[in-house]
Amino acid sequence: MKSEQEKLNNILSATTVGLLIMQSIISIIILISIRNLVAQNQLLISTHNTEEEFQIFGESFSDFELRDVNDQLFKLSNLAGSPIVLVFSSHDCGSCKTLYPNLVKFSISYPQYKIVVVTSNSLDENQAFIQEYDEERELPWIVLQGTKMVFDQYQISATPTLLFIDANGKIANANHATTKEQIVELVNR
Repeated sequence: MKSEQEKLNNILSATTVGLLIMQSIISIIILISIRNLVAQNQLLISTHNTEEEFQIFGESFSDFELRDVNDQLFKLSNLAGSPIVLVFSSHDCGSCKTLYPNLVKFSISYPQYKIVVVTSNSLDENQAFIQEYDEERELPWIVLQGTKMVFDQYQISATPTLLFIDANGKIANANHATTKEQIVELVNR
């Protein structure tokens, strides 16, 4: 006959195994739920109805003059006649940090588009940003220190917000892209 101690040990072992199995099942359920939430969030971002959000579609872009990373004034109209991806961002924004490596991939794959990044950051922060994402100085991005007036002028309420300005200078599309595919969709829509 088993002693009381052996019975207690067997019960404790079975309980421990049961708890480990339950913990594993709960962890799997939580992981699936998180993946579903992320997928839903990406779907909401990619299908966000920017036409209702922006009343500037079809309008000519509004020119501005902002400081670049070399502390020189840059006018958006300097790029007139070229297709432009105008990116409004903040280096502290989590979604913007997800966007940046994908924007690098896009700009390498599609060099015909001029990339202009307008940030809510300081000149020093923009210089550090360029060093991080363009170590070899090969990306032809223009990174500018934005102002509240420019963010308001373009109706920017969240970052990242990307606008596609076609070669005719018209605002053709906008979205809150974070992936290369979403940026391609922006310029091909």
